[in-house]
Amino acid sequence: MRKKRSGKTSRPRALSAAAEGRFTLLLEQIREQNRATIEAVFASRDELRREMREIASGLEQRVKLLEKAVTMNSEAIQRATEAIRANSEAIQRNSEAIQRNSEDIAQLRREVDKNTETLAELQRCFERQASGLDQLTGQVRSNSREIVELGGRIEQLKIETRKNTEQIKQLTEEVRKISGLEKRVSALEQRSS
Repeated sequence: MRKKRSGKTSRPRALSAAAEGRFTLLLEQIREQNRATIEAVFASRDELRREMREIASGLEQRVKLLEKAVTMNSEAIQRATEAIRANSEAIQRNSEAIQRNSEDIAQLRREVDKNTETLAELQRCFERQASGLDQLTGQVRSNSREIVELGGRIEQLKIETRKNTEQIKQLTEEVRKISGLEKRVSALEQRSS
């Protein structure tokens, strides 16, 4: 147990010269350490700021590149949309042409059937009326030429129909490719946003 001190107030003891020197040296070391710590903190702060500026600069470049890519993709989408619209119009025109060709072919078939019936009637008339042989032969020749011409027209229409069918296939393939491109561009736009 401590003994109670008497009512006298204690005075701080005077430090010896050696103790005071050690204390001064200790304070100086603490100051040096504090100075070194502050310099290290400032150096770290400056390095951190420099790195943040570099990162910000890199991010800014990347954002600019992304903006450019998005702009280019938007322009490509616009061009693809216009191409799709043009292809759709061309397909519509080809479909109408095919419809007209089909109607023409049907009409030509009716005409061929009609001419075939006429030939049959002429042949029956030839059998019944031997006296009108020359006249009927001329009519048969005339009708035969018409049939040949009609046959040529039918073949020509068939060729045109095949060409139109090939064009529609090509246009359909182009539309399919452009649709795939639109999907890819949409995916890129979603990623960039």
